[in-house]
Amino acid sequence: MQTLLRRIAVASVMVACASGLMSGESHSQDYPANRPITIINPLAAGGGVDSALRSLARELQTILKQTVVVESKPGAGGVLAGAFVARAEPDGHTIGLLQSSQALPEVYSETFKATYTSADVRPVARYMKLTYGMAAHPSVPYKDFKQFVAYAKANPEQIKLGRGGGAGISNPIGAYVFEMLNRLNIQILQVSFRGAGETQQALVGGHIDVVFPISVTAIEQSVKAGQLSALAMYGSSRSPNLPDVPTFAEQGYDAEAIPIYNTLFVPKATPDSVVLKIQNAVATAMQSPALKEAAERGGFDLYYGTGTEAAEEVEKDRAFMTAFLKKYPQPK
Repeated sequence: MQTLLRRIAVASVMVACASGLMSGESHSQDYPANRPITIINPLAAGGGVDSALRSLARELQTILKQTVVVESKPGAGGVLAGAFVARAEPDGHTIGLLQSSQALPEVYSETFKATYTSADVRPVARYMKLTYGMAAHPSVPYKDFKQFVAYAKANPEQIKLGRGGGAGISNPIGAYVFEMLNRLNIQILQVSFRGAGETQQALVGGHIDVVFPISVTAIEQSVKAGQLSALAMYGSSRSPNLPDVPTFAEQGYDAEAIPIYNTLFVPKATPDSVVLKIQNAVATAMQSPALKEAAERGGFDLYYGTGTEAAEEVEKDRAFMTAFLKKYPQPK
């Protein structure tokens, strides 16, 4: 009798294992199912990330032969979006584009109280980078960053600087804002907005004086139309979309090499077969002439990487930002 029971138990385990393997294969074969795929944007609609995601969604829709929509879930530095992705059904139909504070919420725990950790999500593919800069209303008396610093020192708390993403830090560049201002020993008034689109509207309307950081994608057309002026670009080189605007470094202010990435994540339990299918679809999309043209037109850089490469970059980011935030504590 015991021998029979052991045989039944072993058979049951074998059936369960086979079922699990078939389930994984089934996920891959069935993906995507007959329902839309949603890409979650952690920032407000209307900004550079939103535009870049919509360009990607159009390509993925053709490749995966399924509707792909972009949904913005801004708030709390993007960790609301991160939590939504972490809790989603792990079937590949919810994909989140996460940046540093959403990919590593525990690193930013002093600023954002997330309900998930980086262990609850997994990277699928790295997508793109944005070029960030400082923009100003054309009526201000300073036309570059050096003049901005001189004016701010001579007129403490007279400049109103807008920041997208709400209070606190929404990405590593946001952390750099505080470090830069503290290092320069200048006092300005900071005004928080929900996202780049809202911040840009306030700047164009003259309700604030300066915005930093903001993507070239969000400000390019307004700068070219004379509605805004660009004071400086963040990064090692000028933006090809606004080639006349010097970098901070060119103006004598070296910025630390803060990591900037926009990576697609899914819930941790998403099957490997589905993750691979999404990863391959993203890789194919990024070879599309239409997406390359959209990137050039929109001022963002395609920056593909596999899930493994993205995971390695996230871990480098963890080490960098842990040390950075320890060195430069951020206002809450």
